[in-house]
Amino acid sequence: MNGIASAIDTLPAVATRPVLPILLAGAIALAGALAPLAAALADSPVRLGAPARIEAPIPIEAFATEAPGVDLSRVARVEAVLEGESIAVQDGDSFILRTGDGQKLRIRIEGIDAPEKGQPFADVSRRHLAGLLRERSLRLEVRKIDRYGRRVARVLDGDTDIALAQLQAGLAWFFRRYQSEQEPAVRRAYSRAEARAREAALGLWREEEPLPPWEQRRRQRQR
Repeated sequence: MNGIASAIDTLPAVATRPVLPILLAGAIALAGALAPLAAALADSPVRLGAPARIEAPIPIEAFATEAPGVDLSRVARVEAVLEGESIAVQDGDSFILRTGDGQKLRIRIEGIDAPEKGQPFADVSRRHLAGLLRERSLRLEVRKIDRYGRRVARVLDGDTDIALAQLQAGLAWFFRRYQSEQEPAVRRAYSRAEARAREAALGLWREEEPLPPWEQRRRQRQR
């Protein structure tokens, strides 16, 4: 009887002993199966808990159609828009702008070149520009900053293009050297305005052979 009781008391221990090795073997097998998946996740460029990488935007030039003679680095584009009023006019193509927040900025009007100081019609051109800008709310489409620190901009007073008005009055040249930086429609309008003023002998075109200001500057540099 004591032998039977002893056998019965040890039965649960005997019955549970094979279970532990089985569970342990299963855990080892599961870990082995999951190991390749863990390694793959570790090598993936997108990890849990980290944001996905965002590639840099593709520049718009990448979608442009190649055209002979067109420099895509100089196509017309607006870098900034400014609003304000003129507080001083230096000559027929440049002035000082005061913005709404009080900044005072030097502006070079895009697309035209007015007579240099000392040239015929230089003062007439300056005074005409001052009249166009006086007490007007101006909008400027800035293309770039030139080597003198001036903002080169198309200047608008409502629907009035200030550079075009100077050309129509015969008080500036169309600055063809930088025409590739302008929109084609604006470029054509400026060219037509200069041609009509020349034909009508307006402003500086009254001179028999007016000297372009860029040629005047070149001569001054050579002195």
